[in-house]
Amino acid sequence: MPTPRYSALRALDDPEDLRRYLDLKERVRALTAEMKALEPTIYDALEVEDDGRAEAHGFSLEAAVTRSYAYPPATQEAERALRERKARDRQTGAATVKAATGFVRVTRQRPDPAALEAAATSALEHAAKLAA
Repeated sequence: MPTPRYSALRALDDPEDLRRYLDLKERVRALTAEMKALEPTIYDALEVEDDGRAEAHGFSLEAAVTRSYAYPPATQEAERALRERKARDRQTGAATVKAATGFVRVTRQRPDPAALEAAATSALEHAAKLAA
């Protein structure tokens, strides 16, 4: 099967770089999901340890906790006002960019509903012909 051409990525020396990147991205997603599923089991086992720590296979593990807080209305209002002020400063140019980092955003394309409907209709018509 020939490698599809991606007009938006004409600068790639090797078109397989894109396929490799996307394959790795999918593997990372799958591995992350698997790790998240195992994490509660490992956390529970660490909590049983005297100090919530363990060493295994060249790694140190520790049961840790992150917290989120609910703030009083006055603090929430101050945060809202600060967000608005920052947005205004960005819009007026009073804020300056101190760093900018490029990255690749990868999202799955949603199938075109019209194309899906056409394919389903075609499949139904084909099935009807076979049944007749």
